[in-house]
Amino acid sequence: MLEEEIKELRISVNILTKGLGVVARAICESGETTAEPIKQTAAKPEKTPPQSSILTVDEVRAVFTKAAKSKENRQKLREILNTYGGEKLDDIAPDDLPIVKVEAEALAA
Repeated sequence: MLEEEIKELRISVNILTKGLGVVARAICESGETTAEPIKQTAAKPEKTPPQSSILTVDEVRAVFTKAAKSKENRQKLREILNTYGGEKLDDIAPDDLPIVKVEAEALAA
């Protein structure tokens, strides 16, 4: 029962994350910055995110390596991959990498 609820929560978080990503991209592409606090804190809005904020498969793989210390965690990591449509990290969509990383970090802790 708890596992089903966790799966449902993962799906909900995934849907919300994708939705927020779509909204963020639309705002960035529109180039509109009407909020005054944003103008004060950022001198010039960037159209593309800085290179350091782009999450790579290798960064997520490093978290997976830390989390895979126990057999139980390895099974949970497989379940995370399956939830997001893959058997390995390379199969995961780039938009899903941040949430996959967060879930793996929870196991690594």
